[in-house]
Amino acid sequence: MTAFKRIAYGVDVEPTLAELAMNPIPPGHVQLTNYGFRMLQGPFPDRPCLSALLTTATSLVPGALIGAILNVTPPGGVLAPHRDLLPDNVQRYHVVIANGPMAVMKIGKERKKQKAGEIWALNLRHRIHEVRNHDTVDRVILILDAAVTQDLFRNDRVRSAE
Repeated sequence: MTAFKRIAYGVDVEPTLAELAMNPIPPGHVQLTNYGFRMLQGPFPDRPCLSALLTTATSLVPGALIGAILNVTPPGGVLAPHRDLLPDNVQRYHVVIANGPMAVMKIGKERKKQKAGEIWALNLRHRIHEVRNHDTVDRVILILDAAVTQDLFRNDRVRSAE
């Protein structure tokens, strides 16, 4: 079974990327929502483009949003192999804001180079995964978790945001 499924492409991430360049976020994770609960009211008022991207991405992914994290992996950065302990009814998505061609995500034995403007569903069910950014640019990912009622890896839908 595949570990990655592209569910959308052509999402306009340029305004968010420009906004992050003007107001950088340090490498690591920044929690944007109350995890497991409702969205915070105005979790990042100083970042209207990021707020707009979250709204757009949420409209493109199946399920009800329960959490969002912004992850920045700098050049040379590594997210060590690990497992995410997600409930069975939670689907994790990556909204790719920036990712150079030498940055790779690996789930199990499957590797994927994700491109800016794509949204990926990840099949992480108790699987070890990691990220290695061997590029010269930051890898910036908006991670969304949504409560779902169906297995997305049995549905072949891919949507364009264009």
